[in-house]
Amino acid sequence: MNKEKPFGLVDKIGYAFGDLANNITFVISAVFLLKFYTDVMGVSAKLVGLMMMLGKIVDAFTDVTMGQIVDRSTPTDSR
Repeated sequence: MNKEKPFGLVDKIGYAFGDLANNITFVISAVFLLKFYTDVMGVSAKLVGLMMMLGKIVDAFTDVTMGQIVDRSTPTDSR
């Protein structure tokens, strides 16, 4: 018999720390880009925020669309 180990609290905390580290890098890059665009390039903070928001909105729709495309596709080398 194959007894699988349950996915416990320690496993969840481990995955959470990995995701936290990933999200910290995203926040650092977003803060750097905001500072760079406003101070170095001279773009208004309102325009930079709008560009970042529009990018996130487009990303939300493309993620769903690509997920549907991948789910419907059949790889040729599948088993």
